[in-house]
Amino acid sequence: MNLFRRIMCRLGNHRRLDVIQSFGAAEHIGCPDCGRELAIHHGVRTVIPWDGELAQMYRDFGHDVDAANAKWRAYRARVCS
Repeated sequence: MNLFRRIMCRLGNHRRLDVIQSFGAAEHIGCPDCGRELAIHHGVRTVIPWDGELAQMYRDFGHDVDAANAKWRAYRARVCS
């Protein structure tokens, strides 16, 4: 990734975002360029960083977030290498 893309990602202006997993009105998204993971809720129009507490909350709701994360990270490794 070139310096310009790194700066733009650092400022939050990601070129593209992949949907890692969808939870109805909420989604777990990630930038394949910088690897940052976010959570977005479309109803409230909120974007927050994806962290362990959020992952645990969705695990408690019965979602398999670990498999989705592993699949996306493998995809990112192939694309960014």
